[in-house]
Amino acid sequence: MIRPRSSQAPLDALDIGASDDHTEATVTWLHTRGKLQDPRWFPAATVELVRPGLARPVSIITDEALAAGDLIALVSAAARKETTAYIVVDSDETAARVARLLAQPFREPTPERVRLYTTAEPLKADGTMAMFPRSAAPLTWWLRPDGALELYSGEKRVRTWAQPWTAETLVASLPTSRRGDDAYVVRDADGDHRTKFQTADDLAASWAPLPAPVAPAFLATGLYHGTILTPTTRRFQEYHHHPTWITETNPRYRSPSVTEAVIDRFLDEYTVPTDADPLGIDQVFPRLCTWLRTIDPYGLEFDLDRDRVDYHIDDRCRWRYPPSESG
Repeated sequence: MIRPRSSQAPLDALDIGASDDHTEATVTWLHTRGKLQDPRWFPAATVELVRPGLARPVSIITDEALAAGDLIALVSAAARKETTAYIVVDSDETAARVARLLAQPFREPTPERVRLYTTAEPLKADGTMAMFPRSAAPLTWWLRPDGALELYSGEKRVRTWAQPWTAETLVASLPTSRRGDDAYVVRDADGDHRTKFQTADDLAASWAPLPAPVAPAFLATGLYHGTILTPTTRRFQEYHHHPTWITETNPRYRSPSVTEAVIDRFLDEYTVPTDADPLGIDQVFPRLCTWLRTIDPYGLEFDLDRDRVDYHIDDRCRWRYPPSESG
């Protein structure tokens, strides 16, 4: 595994002597493509590949180390920087799992909101960690079409944050823990009440770190901002995800009925009904084309007629959540 000499800061050198075979082979290959920097190893080995004028994040993933939230966070960061992340996996099976996650970067959709994945790291800001009592019902994060973030404990909504929100604004309105000189101190959300714990075990018996939510920067374009690579005998090659429903070889593939079915699938997957501010063709068409480009080997994107798509999306709809990637 890629291991920096210190867990506190990025390193100038990478130690790959004790890596697993997949990570070692990947790092060896990446060294032929550019300079590697900023190594991390949890939950999966991650580095930055630097070439002249270009820096791209790289995640080295095995089936066992695939963490949905951290993967989506990595690709979201790349999307916001208008670049592409490389995800180097150990098999076609893992590649298919990654592709499905990038195509649907939320844990559960409903007509009102989507449930978000969380990262392996807890929610923190300025050295303070958000906490929740172990006696609470299971906590879940949800994102609404208007961009508002919701935290639920079981069926009860705990907090809502309007967009724009940051880690700092979330932590500021939640119970937090900070290590003091002689104890661990938990403050309530208003900062009025403090509870001290002498040891980490005492703290952990009553409180747990709150996992950070991952609000994807992308909606339908995850496979555009994340390039998946799989191993071959001597190197790595790009993995192309083609859903079974789009690998149709029948001559009817480009027929109007099939084209309409593809548009319906896109709208069902990524939009919800609305009575106000519906999406227009200028918003839908570019993302629809990008989505098709990443999954369709037959070039259906180039057969799409903008006016026909405009007619077909006459129903009033909005995105499931507001994507922030460019394009």
